[in-house]
Amino acid sequence: MLLKMSLKNFKSFKNAVTIDLVSSTKVRALPSHVVRFGEMKVLRNAVIYGANASGKSNLHKAFAFVQSALKTGALPLDASSSYCKIGDDGRTEESVFDLLFEVDGEFFDYGFSAVLAEREVSSEWLYRLEPGR
Repeated sequence: MLLKMSLKNFKSFKNAVTIDLVSSTKVRALPSHVVRFGEMKVLRNAVIYGANASGKSNLHKAFAFVQSALKTGALPLDASSSYCKIGDDGRTEESVFDLLFEVDGEFFDYGFSAVLAEREVSSEWLYRLEPGR
């Protein structure tokens, strides 16, 4: 189950942005909307909404981009034009994709950084996390 995704320098996202599915303490009236992992509560689903041109479609494209990279083991062919074009440094700056997820009660942090204009992955990581540490 996906818990959090962060990305930077992708499409319209120049600075780091995060979609976080860890529940706040405000979800009390509808306990069926959360899944418990020990002390942690995670939202079963989420809705993304906003004004036109606010990045909703680009967030969806980021999910598809990461999924394609994971399935094929390589950056998608259109990666070379997917960096953020706001400002002059997006072409040479690293893009970062970071996922926090749960599998069978274990938590992992996986991510990679790449210079998208060159379709070159510069680093990749996978950590097994222990809650409370």
